[in-house]
Order: sequence, then structure tokens, then C-alpha cells
Amino acid sequence: MEYYQAPSLWRRAENCPILHPEAAKDCILPDSYPDIHRILYTSATVNPGRTVFSAGKLQTEGVLYASVLFADEEGALHTVRFALDYAGQMPFSAEEGEYTVVSDTVLDSVSARAQNPRKLAIRGRLTVTPFLFVRCDDEPSLAAELSGVTLEKKLQTVTCWQLRQWSEEGIEASEDLMLGQEPPISEIVWSDLQLEVTSCEAGEGEVRFGGSGLLHLFYLTVDGRVQYANIAFPIRSSVQGDVPADALCRVMLIPEQINVLPVEDAAGEARGVELDFTYSVRVAAAWKVACTRPVDCYSVEIPTATRTESVNLLSGVTGMSREYDRSVEGERGGMTSILHTAVQMTVDSHEQSDDGLVLHCTAQITILGTNADGAPISVQLIENFPLTTSSGELCFCRFHCTVSPAAVIEGDTLKVRLVGKISGFAMETGTVTYVGSVQPADGRLPSDTDSVTLCYPAPGETLWDIAKRYRISQSVILSANSIPEGTLPTVLLIPH
Repeated sequence: MEYYQAPSLWRRAENCPILHPEAAKDCILPDSYPDIHRILYTSATVNPGRTVFSAGKLQTEGVLYASVLFADEEGALHTVRFALDYAGQMPFSAEEGEYTVVSDTVLDSVSARAQNPRKLAIRGRLTVTPFLFVRCDDEPSLAAELSGVTLEKKLQTVTCWQLRQWSEEGIEASEDLMLGQEPPISEIVWSDLQLEVTSCEAGEGEVRFGGSGLLHLFYLTVDGRVQYANIAFPIRSSVQGDVPADALCRVMLIPEQINVLPVEDAAGEARGVELDFTYSVRVAAAWKVACTRPVDCYSVEIPTATRTESVNLLSGVTGMSREYDRSVEGERGGMTSILHTAVQMTVDSHEQSDDGLVLHCTAQITILGTNADGAPISVQLIENFPLTTSSGELCFCRFHCTVSPAAVIEGDTLKVRLVGKISGFAMETGTVTYVGSVQPADGRLPSDTDSVTLCYPAPGETLWDIAKRYRISQSVILSANSIPEGTLPTVLLIPH
């Protein structure tokens, strides 16, 4: 387990570039596999590594696990898996300081091409959205040393957020699963596993999560027909994590290794499977803390000109969820029967609008089936659509999609209905203002009677409260600060 701990007081770096690393590998089929005749479907999962800022560059790395379903010359189906490393970097100019990076990694596309019957060229493209945060100084410093300046301290309490992300890999799990009404299994030719987290909570030194797993199977029946089945099962587990009980958590499960074996029932029919798999868990947690920040208040014996400076802090993290329901149509491309439908959803870009955060989404739909001759074929459909969610800046975005009902053929058209949900975090920033420099006004000399104090109004404090505290009238404060009545800036000059 590896922890990435962030400081408690944040300032977010602006204009952080998005990285688009690519995974590419020429893969040779193992000797036990037949030659490739036709590639039907390629899927992938991503196990993202760390994204860091170092030596003036943003750098990211990870592993893409690709699964390729293909047919041999006799029309039999086979699946083969490969692991592809990826890495990417981009120059980024940022000021010196202590940094931490929180990132979200999404698979944009994956493809496999047969260079010859024994060799596959696999390519994957990812989008890594980094959020770079800089540790803020606990105390702002005075820009110039001036005679006649005395320093006072005021403790200002602001709301901050702690962010933490960590991962555990190689977690072993096993499930005994039964088929529904499908015929018994003779031989398994392809399997894929999806893991989805639907709930998570923090407390007692751990993060507990629940969700579901969905095992996809292509197998041969006893009479040699190709059959598809999917089997769902519940997930309930936890990982160790020192976060408070009120933390907002997000958990992502990534399948690593999958092994599926047929299991016979009491009648001797293989109507069940034994699923052994390993997976990794990636956890992102955020929780609110109260930070007491010492703020410099300068008492100056001469009239002053001041410059205020602001620090942008991570001030809020909110959960984000939005359901969607889409209908997609496309040409059937000679397909006469449907075996299975797979969907990959991505967010291509996002922007702010008056209604909130608009996500521009793409659904890539792959439909597996057979043609009039009974040969396996596949058809791909693309659907682009917008989704409007809560306000804030997008962070940690994931889709959950179900195909309901399964794709149907109507004449020369394929029709698919997509039902699902997008979830993640949206974050917002706030500011803390302080005085960065104090300089004497031009043409004025110090005198024994000139005296000014800088006042930082507390949250909810009124001008009347401040005037009462310093025992002067409200009109004197308004005149000294040249502000209209009814307004209250973050810093006030209090004359004596």
C-alpha cells in the first residue's frame, strides 16, 4: 500500500495541462492459440500508476490490460490478454514549492490489428487529467523592512480540505457462480469481468465499499453452438485507510487476472463456473478540516498604502451523480443474430455553463453476433451526447452503464438503448486575502500623531461591530477607507 498525503492548506496551480499517453505493443500469440482469422472485439482496463510533477514536467505512468476476442478460420472464438505499459510527460511551468498531484485517468480508445495471423498490434490512448496543488505558506511575509512598523498577530480560521489517494494491488477473490437458463458449458472460449462500486463509506480506520461484479462468458455448448451468458454477483469488502468517518470517498476496482473454470452440478452438467480473480483498489478521499492560519496585521506609525494578496484554496468537494437514458441506431452490417453488446463511455471534454458543468460524452458500442452464414462478426456504433451535472470543476469521473434491453435488429437497423449513471467528484475553490506589503504614502513624513491599524473583519462581523471594538465612529472608518456605506472589504484601515 502506498499513501500520497497532501498538505492541509492548498493552492491549486492554474492551466495544468492534460496528458494523452499512449500504450503500444506488438504482441505474438502463444503457441497454444490458433491463427487469427478475424478480430471481433477489443476491450481494456487501466491500472493507473502515479502522476507526479518533477523537474518542470508532469509525468504519468501505468498499465493497460487489453483483451482481444478473435475467430479462427473455422469460426471458433478465442480470447487472448496482454499487458501494455504506458508513460507520458509534458513540460509545465510552475513556481517553486512543495507539490502534490491528484489525477483521473480515462481510457479513450483501444484497438487491435492483425499484422499477420500470429502477430497483433495493440494500441491504446488515455486521457490523464491532473490537478496540481501547491503547499501554501503558513504566514505571508512583509515585502519590505520599514522603520516604525510593528507586527501584530491575528488567528484566522478557514475551512480547508485534506485530500488523500492510495492503492492496494493483487487482492485475491473467488466466486462460485451458476448459469441461469442457458445450456450447459462444454468449453469456455472468452471471459471478461467488470467490477462496479455503488457505495462506499469511511470509518474506524478503513474504507468499506459495496457494489457488483459482472462476468461475461462466451462458451461452446455440448452440441457445438456458441452461447453467451453473463452472471452478476455482489461485492462487499474494505481496505485499510486512516480517514475520518465523515470523509467523502470514491473507490475504483480494476480487474487484473481472471481464471474461469466450468463446474459440474449433481447431474454431471457444467452449469456453473468457478471464478478466481485478482484486482486492485484505488481510493480517493476528501474531508473537511478547520485550519487556523496566522495572519499578519501591521500597525504603522504613518499613513500607508497597502497591497492585498489572495490565496486560492480548495474550499469544497461535492459528490456528483447524473443518470442518463439514450437510444442509438445504426446499420446492421450483415448481422442476422446478436450474441452480446459491450459499451465504453468516455468524457471527451467539459465546460461551465449557467446550468452547471456540461460533460461532452461519447459512447462506443460494440455488438457481437453472426451473419447469415453463421460466421461471427461485430458492428460498432458511436453516440455523442452532452450531460449537465452539478457546478464545480470535474474530478474523478466514472460511468456506469447497462444495456437495456439488449440490442435488437429491426430490418436493416440495429437499435440499442443505453441506461446508466455518471458519478464522481466536483471541486470548488475559495480565497483567503492578506496584506502582502506596507509602504509609506508619498510626500508624508512620520509624525507622533499618525497611526493606522489594519483590521481583518471576522466572518459575519459588521461595520458597527468593528467601530465598537475600536471605539470610533462608522463614518470615520468609511472615510479612511473610501468605501461606500453597506460594503465591507476583507481588510480595513483603522485610524487613531
